[in-house]
Amino acid sequence: MRFALDAAVKGRKLNNAKQKAEAIEDFLPIVAAIRNNIQKRETFDQAMEFFHVEDTGLKRDLWNSVNDTRAVRRRR
Repeated sequence: MRFALDAAVKGRKLNNAKQKAEAIEDFLPIVAAIRNNIQKRETFDQAMEFFHVEDTGLKRDLWNSVNDTRAVRRRR
């Protein structure tokens, strides 16, 4: 997971909202691909900490997007 997180932020600054959003969008398909629900949730929570996402509503929306297979297909 750490490799994927580092790859998502490579060349990006997390204090720039656009670049942070791009990094998160690059990483979310990895979370969506995890089949085990416990592992998926743990990975998601760790990623949100890594990306410094604290807003509960935003986290909920992002979590819902990784569980919506249609959204994952649109991102690819």
